[in-house]
Amino acid sequence: MIKKEYLYSIIGGSTFILALFLYAYLTEAFVLYIPSYGNYLSIDEKAGKITKKNILLYFWDGHAMHHEREDIMWSHNLIDNINHVIQQQLLLFYEEKITSDKISLQTALLSPSGQDLYLSFNKTFFDKEGSIHHKLMMIESILKTLRAIFPPSIQVHFLVNHQPLPDVHLDFSQPWPL
Repeated sequence: MIKKEYLYSIIGGSTFILALFLYAYLTEAFVLYIPSYGNYLSIDEKAGKITKKNILLYFWDGHAMHHEREDIMWSHNLIDNINHVIQQQLLLFYEEKITSDKISLQTALLSPSGQDLYLSFNKTFFDKEGSIHHKLMMIESILKTLRAIFPPSIQVHFLVNHQPLPDVHLDFSQPWPL
């Protein structure tokens, strides 16, 4: 039979290790990834779900609205499609020197009703010295790109770090209709 001192030390030690493990997990010292069924699809099943789609990306260069054709990976998941389109458009903004910094889309969420689209960026894509017209045309280029692909009943909320996009000229507390 095990002595009480050994039993207490085993229970205390295992509790300490469990608490240490839980603390490390909650502070994101490591990530626990539990694979789901979707990760075990065969190559044929994945190929049937993802296709290549040619879309128009619109951008404002300061003088006129232009468009460029791009091939995007297209799936049955609407959020993935929005994410790919917006990321490609932000890359186009950077390549065409419309934005001075690389901007990325942190999150794209669709409300349960399917009426509201939330786009959260890592930083604002407006210059502080930019005119209201230039800002409106940048927003219009994103909306025009989305309008050509998705249903017009969606309203778009522009966010920076999950907060309404800060701007002194334009009100981003309200959604923008497609």
